[in-house]
Amino acid sequence: CKSVHCFRTLISLRVLTKPPRNFFVSLRHDSLWVVSRTTPSSPLTLGDTLHTVNGERASDRFSSFCDFVLHSDELYRDTVVVETRSGISHFISMH
Repeated sequence: CKSVHCFRTLISLRVLTKPPRNFFVSLRHDSLWVVSRTTPSSPLTLGDTLHTVNGERASDRFSSFCDFVLHSDELYRDTVVVETRSGISHFISMH
């Protein structure tokens, strides 16, 4: 029966999604980043301003906010290295 086959096919499909990141940055303006997601165990807090993420300023990495939205996934590797405005570097594990 055609409908039974379709029903079995639908049941076997799974939706795969990535778990949410434990750390996320947004653009403060063209030369600075801001922490927009973090964890209690992180040395950074929400709203902290960052000078660099993985050695790059926001304006070095993205040409516009739209460019950031489309390509921000490229920032997040196994470890993200951030530098605060005071020059302190932190290594943030993405696992």
